[in-house]
Amino acid sequence: MKACTKCGESKAYNNFYRQNASRDGYYAWCKDCSKQHSVSRRNQTRNTDLIRKYGITHQDYLDMLDEQEHKCAVCGLPEEKNFNGKLCVDHNHKTGKVRGLLCNPCNKALGLAMDSAEILYNLYKYKMYHDGVENDL
Repeated sequence: MKACTKCGESKAYNNFYRQNASRDGYYAWCKDCSKQHSVSRRNQTRNTDLIRKYGITHQDYLDMLDEQEHKCAVCGLPEEKNFNGKLCVDHNHKTGKVRGLLCNPCNKALGLAMDSAEILYNLYKYKMYHDGVENDL
C-alpha cells in the first residue's frame, strides 16, 4: 500500500503510475489524482489559449458550442466527427471579432477564400452553373 500525496488515501501500488526516478518506483499521486490534474491543466491551458488568441474564455467557447448544438455553424457536422473532436473558433482577421465555431473543412474553405464574401459568392455561382442548377440568389 502507498499513500497518495495529493488526496492522502492509501491505495494499492497498481493505483499508481510507475516512475523510475522515485525511491519506490511509483509516482507520488494516485492515478485518479493524476488524471484529474491532467484534465484541469488541459482546460487551464485551453482557457489561456482562447483568451490570448480570440479574447474569449473556455466557458464562452462552451456556451457557443451549446448554442450551435455542438455542430459546425456552416455544414452542421457534429463536433465529435471533426478532425480533432473540437470545432475551430472562426473570427474576422481584420477586427478579431469571433463569429462562431466551424469544422476544420469549413474553416479552411473560408480561409482559402481569403475571407471574401465575393469570392465565396462567385464560387457558389460557378458551382451552380456547372451543375446545371439555376442560380437562386
